[in-house]
Amino acid sequence: MFTKSISTLALASAIVLTSCSDKEKDPAAEAMPNAPRKVETTTVSRTDMRSILSLVGSIEANEIADIRAEISGNLESINFKEGDQVKAGQVLAKVDDREIVAQLEETEAQLKLAKQTRDRYQRLIATKSIPQADLDEAESQLSTLQATVQRLRVRLSKTSIKAPFDGTVGARNVSPGDYIDPSKSITTVVDTSKLKISFQVPERYYGQLRVGGDIDIRTSTTNGSKTKGSVYFISSVVERATRSAQVKAWIENPPKTLYPGMFTNVDLILEVREKTLTVPEQALLASARGDSVIVLGPSEGGSNPISIVPVKTGLREIGTVEIEPVKPGSIKEGTEIVAAGVGGLPLFPGMRVIPVPMRPDPIRTGSTLQTGSYDEILNPDKKGKKAEQAQPESKQ
Repeated sequence: MFTKSISTLALASAIVLTSCSDKEKDPAAEAMPNAPRKVETTTVSRTDMRSILSLVGSIEANEIADIRAEISGNLESINFKEGDQVKAGQVLAKVDDREIVAQLEETEAQLKLAKQTRDRYQRLIATKSIPQADLDEAESQLSTLQATVQRLRVRLSKTSIKAPFDGTVGARNVSPGDYIDPSKSITTVVDTSKLKISFQVPERYYGQLRVGGDIDIRTSTTNGSKTKGSVYFISSVVERATRSAQVKAWIENPPKTLYPGMFTNVDLILEVREKTLTVPEQALLASARGDSVIVLGPSEGGSNPISIVPVKTGLREIGTVEIEPVKPGSIKEGTEIVAAGVGGLPLFPGMRVIPVPMRPDPIRTGSTLQTGSYDEILNPDKKGKKAEQAQPESKQ
């Protein structure tokens, strides 16, 4: 009985061994457990990094004036067309001045007589033919008439309504023959040779503001392109209601797509760090101990050993982050690092890898984003074979 059981067990073992030898061997089982793995790599570069605060603001004209008459009267003529470019001092409209001219001529005649009377009294006072009081009264009358003439000349000049500065005339609100007074707006003159950008900055960033700082603006009319400006005014008071401070910037030589009154996105540049070490954002390996990057050692036999180097991060922009190695000199410009997949690949210090050039960044280069698993991207031959196997055989 015992001999029969042993024979049965031996037969079963032989069958199992025979069936295993007939099966196809697993390629993964044959692969070396420590075989080098392909990884995307790039080099550490030096780049100017900026700390940017995104805000909203509005566009204002350099100068804008509401043109009104300073005196009342009938509007005699209008000397501009809507939308005209005008120069400072150019006459835009004329108020009827006939009454003021007549008053001026009358007063000038009285002034001429007052001068003659004063001169005659001066000769008579020398011979003591008249009292001093007569001469004093004549001089007072002369001074009064001189002031009246000056006042009438100023009133006469105000009948010519002039442009206060170079600019563009707006819509016309009156017509020739209208009776106007200082409450009636005739038109507007707008200077857009340069523009102002007005925006509010939260109080927490107030200490980082400076006159001369740079801004970039974007509007719906610029198709995403940026226009540069420079801060020229920082309010000395933080508004209590909003806990923010008003800031204004100049836009010199603005493009024709920007107009006063428009809404705009403002990128306020708070800080610029020149030539700092930077890496792609996806190259950072985050852990409870802090951030680090995976550095490749010298190549040997087509592969490189890797090491994990702790770093401190700084400013960030789209897809890029500033780094500083915890150990000075451990990372320099040109150091080759693993560029992607650092959180999804089983990488450890001393492991050997095969470097593959990093894929182009679709955000920065406009390239088509690659799809598929990380292993398929690094080994495109496998992906091609899978696609061929998925296709049905064509009919003969």
